[in-house]
Amino acid sequence: MINGIDRTPYLIEKSLNISEAVNERSIAVFSLVDKTGLYRPTVGEVVEIYNNDELVFAGSIDDLPEMMIEGTTTLLYQNIPIVDFHQSADRKLVAESYENRTAGFIVKDILNKFLAEEGITEGEIQDGVVVQKAVFNYLTVSQCLDELSELTGFQWKINPDKTLDFFNRATFIGTPVTEQSKISNVRVKKSRQQYRNRQYLRAGQDISQVQTRTFKGDGETQIFTVDLPIATVPTVKVNGVPQTVGIRGLDQGFDWYWNKNDRTISQDSNAPKLTSSDTLTVEFQGFYPIIVVADDMEEMLKRQSIEGGSGIYESIEEKTSIDTRESAIAFSEGLLRRFANIQMQVTFDTYIKYRAGELVEVDFPNHGIKEQMLVAEVNIKDIGSVDNRLLYTVRLVSGESFGGWVNFFKKLAEQNKTFVIRENEVVVKLSTFKDEFQRPQLLDSMTYKLHQYLVCNVDQYCGEEVII
Repeated sequence: MINGIDRTPYLIEKSLNISEAVNERSIAVFSLVDKTGLYRPTVGEVVEIYNNDELVFAGSIDDLPEMMIEGTTTLLYQNIPIVDFHQSADRKLVAESYENRTAGFIVKDILNKFLAEEGITEGEIQDGVVVQKAVFNYLTVSQCLDELSELTGFQWKINPDKTLDFFNRATFIGTPVTEQSKISNVRVKKSRQQYRNRQYLRAGQDISQVQTRTFKGDGETQIFTVDLPIATVPTVKVNGVPQTVGIRGLDQGFDWYWNKNDRTISQDSNAPKLTSSDTLTVEFQGFYPIIVVADDMEEMLKRQSIEGGSGIYESIEEKTSIDTRESAIAFSEGLLRRFANIQMQVTFDTYIKYRAGELVEVDFPNHGIKEQMLVAEVNIKDIGSVDNRLLYTVRLVSGESFGGWVNFFKKLAEQNKTFVIRENEVVVKLSTFKDEFQRPQLLDSMTYKLHQYLVCNVDQYCGEEVII
């Protein structure tokens, strides 16, 4: 269906392909042909793809490659890309802050404020953990929801029916699969592609304990520099006497001035400059960058015994939204639990429907596999079968070493019962107001005489005055 009209007669057989992957947007591709040259789809039109009566994909036309077959009126639209409704979340910006709210409350608020006008409605939205503070400073909706997902272990998605879900990943369960299931082309692979046993994390900035710095005047200097960017309002004293402190560039009439994330304290320009007999004391809390490292010593020794050398596999991630050292350590340990093992991959074809992100119980005794695995990727194809069924190619991946994916997501949620996203940022919102007014029309009338004179030269009029 394109823009609500059945366009199946234009579909080129076996050209339909739909791909889903964890943490990626779903994309459909198909080709259309019109021998009359009259039908022209439009960029942005809504596309719905049904498997009989089941809606399996919906989105909108992203690009429209068009060509006319030479010597005919036939129009060919080859490999038209369709993006799913997550695109709505990619193009709306959020400038909001939240304190002591559940993750589910934040998701609902973002939905109502930014996605409702795009036709997105509430699906299954679970409360999840309490967020102590979250600051979203002009991030896209998708970036905000991604950060909530990463730090809570929950998953979010916009379904083909335009409902938004936010839920515990451990509850997203797919059809179990065994060697007797209706599957074909089973392939099993072990890989160290994403393996690491030492995880570095470059996070955001944390706030230090109170620091104290002292300075001596010299009769000239009015700007003094501390060794960390200042995070909170400092306490300033001169010879032990408390001073008033304002924000530089905004306040007036204070003894001293400061700015957030700036290392300087400046004296009011009209104040007497400090001399060598004066002592300036600054007490402040400063920002400092968070870089943590987590090691899995058992895995290092295991790799060393198999491969020789150090056995160390290092990886670095960047997550500037994490503003506390404790959260950074917990996130690093979570990445190690996920990737500090040789990953098992299982791929098979089936007509059974699977969705990316589902957890599936796999029992393949001939391959030594009995565990819960994550559906990492699904590829759906029109293979032109007699009953028009869609073929699903499913790729599963194994979870962490200790307890599988359910345990991983459970630990991720439990370790962050309260957490912070970008505590040290301030949201500044620009509001544009519009008003309407009618300009009054002033009506008045007056009578006057316009005189005309004929000028003969620079100092002489010729003829009589004429009244026009």
